[in-house]
Amino acid sequence: MLKKISPLLIILMFPLLSFGNDIKTSFIDWKKGEIISRGESKSAYTEKGVPIVPGGEMSKSINQARLYHFNRAKKLAIHNITRSLKNIKLNAEKTVWDEMQQNDKFKSNIVEMLERTPISMDIPSDFLNNICRIKIKLGKILASLGTEFPENPFPESKEKGLKTKYTSLIIDTRQINISPMLLPVIYNDSGLEIYGKNYVSPNKAMKKNIVTYVTSSEEALAHKKAGEFPYTCEAMDSLKGSPVLANDDLIKFYSNEENLKRLRGCHVIFIINRKYK
Repeated sequence: MLKKISPLLIILMFPLLSFGNDIKTSFIDWKKGEIISRGESKSAYTEKGVPIVPGGEMSKSINQARLYHFNRAKKLAIHNITRSLKNIKLNAEKTVWDEMQQNDKFKSNIVEMLERTPISMDIPSDFLNNICRIKIKLGKILASLGTEFPENPFPESKEKGLKTKYTSLIIDTRQINISPMLLPVIYNDSGLEIYGKNYVSPNKAMKKNIVTYVTSSEEALAHKKAGEFPYTCEAMDSLKGSPVLANDDLIKFYSNEENLKRLRGCHVIFIINRKYK
């Protein structure tokens, strides 16, 4: 389990001194709904085999040097998580990082969540590399936000269509360049919000994410959210960074109460351009 982390390291992203062949990397997987971060610290030795730590100091032992670099790899992995938070959109107006700077409670929750997150260590092939990995579900970030989910009734349409039962809603947004966010919404052609945090189950949102993002029709249909009989359509436009659906598509999907239950359970998938993945 991760030891207590300095809030300055997490919140202020105080620069870590670079040395050796440190590798800084993190990846946001919107399909799986998680951030994977990796930190690596590589030991250096003198010609006589004495380990060197930053600043040119010689360590008393190899084990002491390895412990130093293991702790550094952990810090780098955590550091890379904070870098990822700058790239995660909360909504159309701000990123997760922006919200952390404005919301002290959210900031505190993120630090506490990171302190509880276990770190795994790769078994090195030699005595030089120390590699640590962290995996965080996006739902945990959403939970840390403390967002309210009122589970409002879905807007009703005066027009009714056939009450066909679908297992999910898949929207192809590639032609309007939608990018992923934690709190996405769907609008109708009048600009009315018809899906988003105000309509979904909080437990499902934190477990499954309000929307799952994929980059192809094949991925969408193969995803466990899709089910056996998804309704697939194209977004007609975008509004505030989210898709707008045509009235005909809304009538077809919203006419069956069972379909609304699937929406409540976050069975929604957006197909996006690969560059946003």
